[in-house]
Amino acid sequence: MNNIKDYREKELKNYVIGNILFVILLSGIIDEETLKNLKLDDLSSLAALFPFAALSAVVYLYVFLLDSLVPGENKQKIAYMGIGHLPGCTIFSDIKAGCIDRRLNVEKAKEKYKDIYVKMPEKKKERRVYENSSWYEIYSKYSNKPKIYYANKDYLLCRDITVMTIFLLIAYLLVIAFSDELKFDIKVLMLFLVEFLLSNYAMRGKASRLAYNIIAEDLYNEDKKE
Repeated sequence: MNNIKDYREKELKNYVIGNILFVILLSGIIDEETLKNLKLDDLSSLAALFPFAALSAVVYLYVFLLDSLVPGENKQKIAYMGIGHLPGCTIFSDIKAGCIDRRLNVEKAKEKYKDIYVKMPEKKKERRVYENSSWYEIYSKYSNKPKIYYANKDYLLCRDITVMTIFLLIAYLLVIAFSDELKFDIKVLMLFLVEFLLSNYAMRGKASRLAYNIIAEDLYNEDKKE
């Protein structure tokens, strides 16, 4: 399979660059009329854009450097912000309660994972760690299957976009604090808020889809053996 994080070279970069351009336009530093009248062969015209190009490059590098320094586990904590958890942390409890994907047969799943249920810890924190590690063990068997691979890639992309939106907001606030040109604009704040909510919602949906894809694949393989 290809590098699962190749989206960092494509979609994620485009997302960051697009947001930087949106912030510049929404802040009114460079309006649409200025961009329309921009002449690529006019050095004085291009010179006016140099400070913003330089600032954009600095913000771009800062955001990607910060993103690279944060481990995946910490990204998940940042993205979930203490609200909810990875579906793998409760997936077997959810199956037992019947709150599962329509593709799954509840009774067959309970029978398949009866050993997991027998060893299930009573305490919530320990139980979530146990369930997630048990789920991850199953995931490792199917991680290279196309359906699982792309489901995981979609989840990671949505997670990284969610975290990147927070980093972009931090970068925006830092630039405002040290810049005389750029002033705080509520429209920019609303842009980041909407992007965060949408990407966070998508991330949670993709995470759930991935978790149940693994279980569905595992049960499907059990059916084939029979």
